[in-house]
Amino acid sequence: MIDALKRILDSDELRPSRRSRDFLSYVVTETLAGRGDRLKERTVARYAMGRDGSFSGATDSGARVQATRLRAVLERYYAGSGADEEVVIGLARGRYTPTFTHRRRPPGAPLDVELRSGIAIVALADLRLDAEGDATARVLSDSLVRALATFPQLRVVGPVASERGMSGTVDVRTVARSFDVEYVLDGELLASGSLLRLCISVHDGATGAVVWSEKFEGERGGRVGFEDQDDVVRRIAATVGDVRGVVTRDVERQSAQGVDPRRPTAVLAFYRFAASGTRSDTEVAARELDAALTTRPDDVVMLAMAGWVQCYLAIMGWTDDKGASTDRAEALASRALALDPLNAHAHQVLAGVALRRGVPAQVRHHARRAVELSPVNASLLYTSGVLLIQVGDWDDGVEMIRESNRLNPFHPGYQHVFLGLEALVAGDDAAALAEMSLLRHPDDLWGPFLRFLALAGQGYDESARHELDAALVVVPELLDDDAAYVTDELRDAPLDVRVELRRRVRAWVAEREKFSADPVTPGNGPALSK
Repeated sequence: MIDALKRILDSDELRPSRRSRDFLSYVVTETLAGRGDRLKERTVARYAMGRDGSFSGATDSGARVQATRLRAVLERYYAGSGADEEVVIGLARGRYTPTFTHRRRPPGAPLDVELRSGIAIVALADLRLDAEGDATARVLSDSLVRALATFPQLRVVGPVASERGMSGTVDVRTVARSFDVEYVLDGELLASGSLLRLCISVHDGATGAVVWSEKFEGERGGRVGFEDQDDVVRRIAATVGDVRGVVTRDVERQSAQGVDPRRPTAVLAFYRFAASGTRSDTEVAARELDAALTTRPDDVVMLAMAGWVQCYLAIMGWTDDKGASTDRAEALASRALALDPLNAHAHQVLAGVALRRGVPAQVRHHARRAVELSPVNASLLYTSGVLLIQVGDWDDGVEMIRESNRLNPFHPGYQHVFLGLEALVAGDDAAALAEMSLLRHPDDLWGPFLRFLALAGQGYDESARHELDAALVVVPELLDDDAAYVTDELRDAPLDVRVELRRRVRAWVAEREKFSADPVTPGNGPALSK
C-alpha cells in the first residue's frame, strides 16, 4: 500500500499540488498505523494543513475543501496514469479516513516462455497493524518451504521477496518468470480480535489465474502466532504438494484440455495410478515408468515411483511373476536410497516388499521411517497406514489414514475404506455407512459391498439388497463359493477381516433365503433385487 501511495504522490496529477500530497500522505499513513478512527476534520486540519489549536470547522472550511479537491485528483489519476493500479485509494464524502480497494486484474494471456515445473513460495505478507517485531509471517513462510520441499516430485523455490499491493497482492506472473516456475504460492496474515487469519492462494504462473485458495483461522498462541501453527503448515503443504494435491490436479486438468503439461508422461501415469488404484492404471504406470527410466536411470523420483508400482502389482497379484516384481521393486528402491538416503517413498517401497515377503518387523520399520521423513505427505501417510494395518497395527494404521484424509481434502474416496471397515468391526454400522457414502466409483467393489453390510446391520434389507446387486455387477462371482473373500478387489484388507466380512455376507444371505420367494443364490447377480 505504501508503494501505491508513493506512485500517486509522484504522479503528474498530484505532484503539482503540495497541499493535496500532504493531505493524502497524512491520512493514508495514519490509517496504516492504526489511527484511522482518529481522523476527524479538526485533526486533519491541524496536522495535514498546519492550522493552529484554535481551528474550528464552523468558521474554516479548508479541510472540507481540500478533501473535495483530493477526491477529484484521485478520480483523474485512476482514470489516467493510474488506470492499471491494482490498489485504489479512495476518500468517501464526509469522511477523512481513506479506503483501500483491490482491483484484481483478470488473468492475462499465457506467457510466451516455457516455465519449468515447480512452485515459488512468496514470503507471506503480515497485514496486522500490531505486527511490529512479530516474526509469525516469516516463520510460516520458512515452514511452508521446508514442508513442501519434502515432496520429491515438487521443485520448491523460496521464500522469495516480491513487491506487494493491497492485501498482499503479488504480480505472480512476474514471480513465475523470475524464478522459472509453473506455480506461485502467496498469502497474507491478518488479525480479527483474538483470531489470526491466514489467506493462501496458489496461482498458475503463466496466466496468473488462481488454482486454489483457502483461509485458515486460529486462536493466537501465547504472545504471537497460531496455537496450531505447525498443523496449519502441514495442511497447506499436504493439500498443495501431495501427488493428489492442488498442483498435480491442475497439471492433469491442463493435460486433459490439450495444454502441454510440461511433466513427464510417466509421472502423470503414476498420478493416475495413485488416484484410482485400478489394475489398468497400475499396468499403464508400470510401462510408462519403465520406458522413462531407460533414458533417466538415476531419476530418484521415478525410481521410487516405479518401485512402488512393481510392489503394488505383486501385492495385488496382478503379475505373472510376483517374486520377480517384488525383487525389482526392492532393487529400484535400493537404487533410489543410494542416490538419496532420505527418500521417504523408497522406504515405503521397502515396506511393501517386506509385506510381500512376510517380514512384519521390516514393514513397521520402513513404513514408520517413511512417515518420519515426510510427515505432511498425505498419500504416503495413507499407504503407510494400510501397510501397518496389514501386519496387525490396526490403531496406528487407521490413525495415519485419518490424518491423511484430514491433511488433503482432495484424497480419493477409497481412502475411506479402512475407516468404514474399522466402524463395521466395531459394530458401528451408521458410521460405516457414512464413511462409505464417500466412495461412489462405479468400478470399485468396496463401496457397495461395505454399504451393503452396513445397511444389513441396521436392518434396511431392501436398501442392502440394492447395494449387493451393485457389488455383484463389479464381481458377479462374489457369492459363488467360500473362497470369494480373496477376490482381487478386496485384497487390500487383512485376511482375518475378509474372513469376518465373508461370514456376515453368508449369514445375511442364508437368513433371507429362508423367507424369500426369490432366493439369493450364486449367479443371481444383478437380478437379485427383482
